[in-house]
Amino acid sequence: MTAFDDLDDYIELPRVSGLAVSSDGSRVVTTVAELNSTKTEYVTAVWELDPAGRAPARRLTRGAKGEAAPTFTVEGDLLFTSVRPTKDDDKPPAALWLLSADGGEACQLAELPGGITAVRTARAASVVTVGGPMLPSAASVDDDRRLRGVRKDADVTAILHSGYPLRYWDSDLGPDETHLFRVGGDGALIDLTPQPGMGLREPDWSVSADGLFAVAAWRVPAPGAAVRSVLMRIDLD
Repeated sequence: MTAFDDLDDYIELPRVSGLAVSSDGSRVVTTVAELNSTKTEYVTAVWELDPAGRAPARRLTRGAKGEAAPTFTVEGDLLFTSVRPTKDDDKPPAALWLLSADGGEACQLAELPGGITAVRTARAASVVTVGGPMLPSAASVDDDRRLRGVRKDADVTAILHSGYPLRYWDSDLGPDETHLFRVGGDGALIDLTPQPGMGLREPDWSVSADGLFAVAAWRVPAPGAAVRSVLMRIDLD
């Protein structure tokens, strides 16, 4: 008997996805998703692998809600996104966390009111960029936090659609628009793409090795109701 002979056993198999490699090639991490204790959802953790294949895999994170998007900084620190409830907020959005190359406990590096969805770093420079949603009318991160508070207090969930597409698979799109941010040394976020519209609806970008610019897949309207993607260079300075 193997796990492929029984559906329940198959569902319980850990799911391994993605690799992140440090700039010097000495460290490799991946994410492993496993069922929680109640077997109602998968929880993802970051594991470190031995590039030489001699040492066993080692688990690095144990967040109750899981971690995602691991990537290394040029200094060798590990970045990842994680949802970590606190006594003041039991359902916070995903924030950016840093696990130092020297070890110790992970610490929160940056956060957005709508959550951080992806992380990219420069291979040869101390540059970190993240993607995350903001409300279209928000002029800054603080303004986005205020507007989200207003919507929450008024119990508003309506979305005003002014363009196509409206849904992605089984989820409504909006009212958020994805922005790219550069992360400052103190965790401050610098908006690199004000008023992006639908350009970064499915964000995918890379940072140049020297950290001077990023290249992103940017959505633009096409004839009729279609959209197409172009490559957009975004200066990070």
